[in-house]
Amino acid sequence: MLASMKGERQLLCVFLLLGVILGIGIGHLAPAGEQVTNYVKRLTYPAVVTIETKTALGSGFFISSAGHVLTCCHVLAGGDEVTVVNGNGARLPAKVAAADPQRDLAVLKVDAASTPLLRLGENKNACEERIYLFGHRGGSPEWTDGELITTELPVDGHRYMQIQGKVVPGYSGGPLLDANGNVLGVVTELVEGTDLALAIPAGVIKDFLNNQHVPYSFVSDELLPETSTGRRWMLRPDNWANLSLAGKGLILLLPTAVLVGFISFLRWCQRKKRKRREDDFEIEFPAGSGY
Repeated sequence: MLASMKGERQLLCVFLLLGVILGIGIGHLAPAGEQVTNYVKRLTYPAVVTIETKTALGSGFFISSAGHVLTCCHVLAGGDEVTVVNGNGARLPAKVAAADPQRDLAVLKVDAASTPLLRLGENKNACEERIYLFGHRGGSPEWTDGELITTELPVDGHRYMQIQGKVVPGYSGGPLLDANGNVLGVVTELVEGTDLALAIPAGVIKDFLNNQHVPYSFVSDELLPETSTGRRWMLRPDNWANLSLAGKGLILLLPTAVLVGFISFLRWCQRKKRKRREDDFEIEFPAGSGY
């Protein structure tokens, strides 16, 4: 019996050790947040563009299938000739169709049909959520991720969103995206000396486009996927990426611990059943029977 109990303890230790090793090993794999960024890149790649002028380089994206491109007004400042470069490298001459310097928004029009587009989607409950950005760094387009700090930041009478991430001036005019590729805002200004930036919310962009009679696609707040803020926490890919190594290891260890506990319980039941059988076969002989 002692040998059996000792073997069971050894088996338990082996399972626990395997669980810890598995948890640490998977924790060191490529973060799931990077996988989500690549997913957003595949969704939005056809619709994001580079804005080139003689003096500046910025970003933008198609908002209609008729060739309308949204960007920031300051990206176009001082540039008489504007060129839109799409994901395939095609260079398309563009004209300014609408502009609002106060809101720092502008719409370009290129001669192209059936252009891929991104949908606007205002989500006021997306605070402290992971977001994804498109822009330029050193003249090369790139996607990166960041965090949405707040969706309502009043500055000089205008509404802004505040984000945190690896944003540089080449991101101006680029989209601020959720995990489904919906545009929550447009990057407009960096906060000097920090990794913070301001973005124009989709609701403000919507009002601007309506006033200028520019076609666009918009998905309302109630139709956007719910965020985890203020709700039950869900193990989504972006939440998993934010977990510490210890947290990932613990989550992966729990199923192993339950399995080991279940196996131990079955072995305990078998021992109890075996002991009852042994008790049933015990024969007592009366005193003085000669045996």
